[in-house]
Order: sequence, then structure tokens, then C-alpha cells
Amino acid sequence: MRYIWLAMLILLTLVGCSAFDSDDDGGDAGAVVDPVQEDSVIQWDRSPSNIVFRSEITGNRDEFYRLNEIPLCTIYGDNHIVWTVTGSSNITQVLHDRLTDEKVEQFVFDLTFGYRIYEYDAQANLASTDETEPVVEQMTLHVNDLVHITDAFGGWDYEYFEEIYNLCATLSETPVIYEPDGAWLSAQEIEYNTDAPSIGWDEGGQGIDLAELAAGDPIWITGNTVRLIWELLQNSSPDAQFEQGAGTYQIALQVPNITLDAPQPPDES
Repeated sequence: MRYIWLAMLILLTLVGCSAFDSDDDGGDAGAVVDPVQEDSVIQWDRSPSNIVFRSEITGNRDEFYRLNEIPLCTIYGDNHIVWTVTGSSNITQVLHDRLTDEKVEQFVFDLTFGYRIYEYDAQANLASTDETEPVVEQMTLHVNDLVHITDAFGGWDYEYFEEIYNLCATLSETPVIYEPDGAWLSAQEIEYNTDAPSIGWDEGGQGIDLAELAAGDPIWITGNTVRLIWELLQNSSPDAQFEQGAGTYQIALQVPNITLDAPQPPDES
């Protein structure tokens, strides 16, 4: 299979790069050259929207709700890494950074040989039905033109997913809190839920009419508007509902290369 070929190719490269130096007494220093080389056998699509690695929770969720979803940790083709951290107050913080090639290559090496990720295949589809899709931990690795998807139905032990997420989330040496420059905003009208938290939406203050937005297509917003709405959503419960006049709405903010499956900006679509 192709994944076996990839693992063997990486391994052969490491063996070829191994070096044993002799000390002055004729003994072996026994040092193996770092597996990350300038001309690495590990290659990936450098597009900013290409997903090199992603860990996420997938499953049977409301489609509109998923528009706001940010995967747990993603490395993109331009080495941009985005990950989430949930604090004790249950508020999720979004962090990002730019990794070196060496960091990405070492991470792939660790997944391939330390965690043997290619030995675990995705099996959640076997547990799904026409009406129910299981909620499951899933990881995707895309290097050397091979996309490998694995999930918790594939035979991991219970710590496997969390260990790899922690590894991904600690790759950055200079994490920065993320704030968007632009995003797609959409809304849908819903019935008022007495059990869900409610937030008043000031149409005049935001300059956006949720009734009009819900009746039409998503709009591209930038500047202070997108940052204010982003901050509002990050500090609100996922099931928060927004009240404007007599209507109740859910809103979604899709940020390219940050939230799940977000469209590209208007000039790049």
C-alpha cells in the first residue's frame, strides 16, 4: 500500500543520513543525524488552504452550527498552524503561528514512526447509518500526495488522540491570539429556546440586520465589525441565540483557513 511505501521511503532516507563518528580514542560517538534534512523526503502542497494535518471532532451535528467550528489543531500548507485551547471557564481561545519546515517535518516523522499513524484507518463510516453519523475523534495527514484519515474506531488506545493533539498544540514557540481580518457572516432564524442563553442584537450598533441577512446569502465583513463579532462568538456559548426585535437568530462567522470548510475571500473565490 502507498502508506507503507511512504514510511519505508522516510526510513531509508534516515538510514542513509545516519553517521557514526569516531572519537580520538577510536570509540564510536554513536550519533545519528537529525532526521530533518534540508532536502527532506517529506513533501507537502504549499498552498495556504491545503491541510497538511488536522485533528478534529466530527459527527452528527447541526449543519449551521458547524459553520462556526474551529478544528482542534490544523497545519496548513504555508506552515500556518491554528489550534484551540479551552480554559477552566470553558472559554475557547484560538491561537496561531507560523512553523519552520523543520518543525513540520519532525512532526510528520513523529506521527509516522512514534505514533505509527498509518497503521490506523478510519472506520467510523462502518458505524454510521442513514440517520446517524457517530461523533468521533478524527485526524488527517496529507504529505507526499497521500491523504491518510484515521479515527477513534480504527483501534487507538484512549490516550492516542489527546497525545497527538498536545504534540500539535505545542509545536509553536511564539503563539499569538488569533483575530480575523475578514470573514463570511450568515444568519438563520430559529424558534426561541428558553434553555439557551440569549444575547440582544443591536442592529443600529452593528450595522447589520439579522432578518435581512437570514433571508439572503452570507456577507463578507472586515475591520472592527468582524473582530467585534468574532470576540462576541468566542466568549459566548455555542448554542447562544441572538434577539433582534421580535426575531431570534443563530449567527455563523466563517473565517478562511480558520473555521471548518470556510469559503475563501471574495477576491480569491
